[in-house]
Amino acid sequence: MPLWELPRCQKQLASCEAERKKAVETAFAFQDEAGIKQRIVVFTESIRTQQYMFEELSHAGYEGQILKFNGSTNDPVTKQIYKAWKARNYGKYVGSRNVELKNAIVETFRDLNNLLQS
Repeated sequence: MPLWELPRCQKQLASCEAERKKAVETAFAFQDEAGIKQRIVVFTESIRTQQYMFEELSHAGYEGQILKFNGSTNDPVTKQIYKAWKARNYGKYVGSRNVELKNAIVETFRDLNNLLQS
C-alpha cells in the first residue's frame, strides 16, 4: 500500500469500528424495548478476526461480557468454564468431552455473557 493511502485506510478502519459498536448498541436497545435479555452472537470467518473484534468490542466498553467459542479449547477462560461446568454436573454423563465443552460454553453464554463470538 502506498504511504499516501494510509490516512484513508485509517479513516475507513475507524468508521468500521464505530459501525460495529453502533450495531451492538442498536441490537441491545431493540432487545431492551422488546423486554428480552440482551444477547448477540457474532460469527467470524477466522480466529484472527475473532480476536480483533474481541479486542475492539472490549475497548468499546463490552469487556467481560464477551465469550469466544472456536475450535481452540486451550485458553484459560475456556478451561475455567469447563472445569466449573464439570463440577456443577458431577456424575452426569452428557457425552464426549467436546459435547460437554459446548454445553459448558452455551450455558455460560446463556447465564453470564451478552456477546458470543463464534
